[in-house]
Amino acid sequence: MKKNLTLDQARFISSAGKLLHDFLFEVQADHVQICCKDSPFGETTMSQLHVINTVRAHGQLSMTELAGMLGITPPSATVMVDRLVEKGVFTRQHCTSDRRKVMVYVSPAAEIYIQKLEGAVVSGCKTLVEKIGPATARQWCEVLEKVKRILENDFNMSMKMVGETPVANDLKKRAAEG
Repeated sequence: MKKNLTLDQARFISSAGKLLHDFLFEVQADHVQICCKDSPFGETTMSQLHVINTVRAHGQLSMTELAGMLGITPPSATVMVDRLVEKGVFTRQHCTSDRRKVMVYVSPAAEIYIQKLEGAVVSGCKTLVEKIGPATARQWCEVLEKVKRILENDFNMSMKMVGETPVANDLKKRAAEG
C-alpha cells in the first residue's frame, strides 16, 4: 500500500512540476514576444531560452559542458550557440588555461534583458503566490527548501550532465540487471 501511495505522490509531483515548468516558460515566452521583440531576444525560441538560462546559471561553459547539460551533441550545441552569438546574446572566448577550449558566456548587453526576463518570471510567481495565499505559500517554500537542499546535496544537481545523475545511474543499473 505504501508503495502505491509513494508512486501516486511521485506522479502528482511530476504532473504539477510540469505544469509549473510550462507556466514559467510561458511567462518567459510572453515577455520575450511582448517586451523584447526589438532586442537581441527578439524571436528567441524556448530551446534558446533554455540554453541561455543554462549558460547564465553557470557563468560560462565550454561547448562540451553545455552539450552535456542539455543532453545534445557538441555540434548541435555549437549550432544553437552560433545563432545566439549572431543575435548578440552570447560571447565566445578561448579558455585562458586551454586555448583549444572555447568558453561561452552571456554578453553584457544581453544581461540587461535577462534581468528583465527574470523580473517577469518573479512577477508571474508573485501572482501565483497571491492566488494560493500566504499560509500555503509559506508551506510551499518550506517544501521547496527541502527539495532544493536534497537536489543540491544528494543529487549534486548544480553541474550534472544529462545521464550522470544518481537517477540515471540507478536506471542504468536496473537496465543492466534485467
